[in-house]
Amino acid sequence: MRPDQQSHIGQPIRRAEDDELLGFVMPCADGSQRHCATSVFGGLLGIHRDPADAERQVTEVGLPSLAERWWVFSGGRWQRCQLIEAAPDRVVGVIGDYPFMGRPQVIPRDTPLRLVEPGVD
Repeated sequence: MRPDQQSHIGQPIRRAEDDELLGFVMPCADGSQRHCATSVFGGLLGIHRDPADAERQVTEVGLPSLAERWWVFSGGRWQRCQLIEAAPDRVVGVIGDYPFMGRPQVIPRDTPLRLVEPGVD
């Protein structure tokens, strides 16, 4: 589940012009009254106290973030990941510091993914 082991069932945020799904906003699973901004596949974009700020982040960063390198918790540690394919029900990426040397793999649905390096936000 994502983010950080939370299902990405939340309020879908869509682009007004063409109804494109940009991501989701949902209460964070830690019970803190904060709101998680997530990508189309549920990867964590950011955590906010105000749901409007989370929605703004999804609107501004959601789709462009798909071209960025993400952090995935794999092999017992956080590693870099280059996304190859992203959809609400499936993520394919290359895990490692040098994505051109790796092989694309389906990232299991319950694997935590986040845009910002863990511990930096």
